[in-house]
Amino acid sequence: MSKRIVTFPTVELPWEQSRISIYNFVLSNQDDDAFLPDEHTNPNGLHYAAGLVDTMISCEKSDHELELDACSVIISLCRFCEDPNSANLADFYDQVALSRCGTIFDYCEAELRKRAPRPPALLYPLAKWLVLNAPDREAVKFGICLLGLIGSSEDEDLMLTIGSHDEFTWFALNALLRRSSDAEDVLFQLAKRVHGWGRIHLVEQLAETTRPEIRTWLLRHGYRNSIMPIYTAMFCAKAGRLQDELRADHIDDELFTAATEIISALLSDEGPADGFGECDADYADNLFSNLLRHTQSRASLDLLHLEAVNDIFEWVSERAGTYLHESEILAACSAIRARPAWRAIVTEALDHGSDSDFWCAKKLAGFLGIDKWPYCFERARNDKNAHLFFSLMDTSDEARIDSVLALLREQFCLEELASGPAEERGLGREYAAHQELGIVLQELRKWSGMGRDLLMLGLRSPVIRNRNMALMALQQWGVDYLDPEVLAALEDLKRIEPVDKTRELVQQVINLAN
Repeated sequence: MSKRIVTFPTVELPWEQSRISIYNFVLSNQDDDAFLPDEHTNPNGLHYAAGLVDTMISCEKSDHELELDACSVIISLCRFCEDPNSANLADFYDQVALSRCGTIFDYCEAELRKRAPRPPALLYPLAKWLVLNAPDREAVKFGICLLGLIGSSEDEDLMLTIGSHDEFTWFALNALLRRSSDAEDVLFQLAKRVHGWGRIHLVEQLAETTRPEIRTWLLRHGYRNSIMPIYTAMFCAKAGRLQDELRADHIDDELFTAATEIISALLSDEGPADGFGECDADYADNLFSNLLRHTQSRASLDLLHLEAVNDIFEWVSERAGTYLHESEILAACSAIRARPAWRAIVTEALDHGSDSDFWCAKKLAGFLGIDKWPYCFERARNDKNAHLFFSLMDTSDEARIDSVLALLREQFCLEELASGPAEERGLGREYAAHQELGIVLQELRKWSGMGRDLLMLGLRSPVIRNRNMALMALQQWGVDYLDPEVLAALEDLKRIEPVDKTRELVQQVINLAN
């Protein structure tokens, strides 16, 4: 693909020359949510998913503060357009790179129209230059937004390229809506390139389409995303006419799988988007009845189908009297769940399945009467990153708890997790071992006297939650377990504990011995 690189030969770049152009990074990287070259860890120790900040995380500034920021940005922009020197470019760029374009640009647009009713001649080349060259994401977003104001359909390829990374999809989408001669066609192309927050935004935009090929794609593929399918499931079900499609006597395997996955996604009572809890009962009744009819007609089913049937059974059972065909739905679910092949399928997945199949089988083991604990223990023993300690601690068997505690001691160098009290939140992959220890400490409240050494380590954890969990366990165990060694550790912690509420909890535990 040819690129028109816009340059300003009389000015210096307002960034170090070694920094990578985000556009070139996206162009050469096929991963739609890959960490961008300017990626940094947020104060909580987490990396946000591409596009999440502009979608879900609100700005703490007031409207007045945003207006002032926008005014400053546009003044510096106009100054550069009138006198394109290095100092003016650096002043403008620094402000844009440190802004949050998603919250400030509407104010910038209003200010720009007020100060420059006719776009300055340099504005278009500057916008394109930002998109093609800037190494900072907010500057790239600002350039995309400017192209939405003053660009043309000739910029579609540029928008498709930069928009194919989820961090920029929402901005490219809006620019295309403003400037493309056939926005729906371009948005459809873009929707097939992204899978995270970008896919979610585009599906919502395409949901009102009247084009059969887009409806078909939404129903059979578009609902899938890497965030949570419930964000897109209802849009795709309605746009793709799922209700009508399922009324057919026979449906192909691709549609059967899509219908099963969409209905499973919508069976969430407390999800982040509308599911069956917010839609018409007759609509859900119709989908349940027809999906179950197609499921019963198939001899070969897998875990995906059993999970959907089980979820429908539980959903309808918990809402007695809601659905017109309740008895028929429950009877169909029961007949499918009673198939003798399920026990072997679930057991095989627990024994040798992929991660996704294992977690699905673990969820289904209960109604089949399968004890999932031994399978969880074996998997955790072979993979310390399996994140199964919560499941392993969910038992009333003391011998099993002993085995879990021994496994924790074996898999992690626990002394390294006791570097002393700090104010760490314990989030992010680098805290995985701390998180597993925290789960065990939380559950030890129920097991007086067991894992005392782990509680002592927990008191010296840099993670606030782990110290709190250790203290709450000691509080629950009671005075009989506050021996001189434990009390000395508590006194030491009280002297150096940096968090006021945790220090108060330390004193409460010490008071039990007085």
